[in-house]
Amino acid sequence: MCRKGVVLAAERVIFIGDIQGCYDEWMSLLKEVDYKPERDQLILLGDMINRGPKNLEVMTHLMNHPEIKAVMGNHEYHFIRHVNRERKRKSFERLERELSGFTRKIVKYLKGLPMYLEGEDWIAVHGGLEPGKHPSKSSAKFLCTVREIGANGESRPWFDFYEGHKWILFGHWSLKGLVQKERIRGLDTGCVYGGRLTAWIYPEDKLVSVPAQRMHFDPRQD
Repeated sequence: MCRKGVVLAAERVIFIGDIQGCYDEWMSLLKEVDYKPERDQLILLGDMINRGPKNLEVMTHLMNHPEIKAVMGNHEYHFIRHVNRERKRKSFERLERELSGFTRKIVKYLKGLPMYLEGEDWIAVHGGLEPGKHPSKSSAKFLCTVREIGANGESRPWFDFYEGHKWILFGHWSLKGLVQKERIRGLDTGCVYGGRLTAWIYPEDKLVSVPAQRMHFDPRQD
């Protein structure tokens, strides 16, 4: 069964898409949305680390501010496996060097991340949801890696199959960019690739974003 985190009631819930080590842009976005921890609940939609320039700063801030909630993204999921030698990935070698000396503490934090968070009127997940299933019934890997689902010989975005009544907030899909469909917001707007870092504010249904300071990672290297 997938881990679900606890979210307390707040005046506003602020969801932020994939940070990927873009610490400076994250701090700029928090100012832009006028984030106040005594009033707001902040939720990060996974992929907080990798590829960007300041992964240690991102993780240090998260671990020093337990009031900030986050779900596990595919980069966290695979980095844990890399560090545990379950599946080594060359793409994580730079990140491992950057976090050297703090890796054990960071991995312990990452292992405690829930796969989804749920409020009365919303669900936050990194990748997406399985059609017709509550996320508690789906695998961890599915929730943090899914993009498309096969149906009748073709693949379509998972959210094309969503028929629930709750808002769904997700990241993970920078090629899609900002996704705005009924009761669905996709917030990975490719900050690390030179795009933007985006937040969505509940219950206002308000989008706020800041531009990347530069292209931190060339997507052609993927």
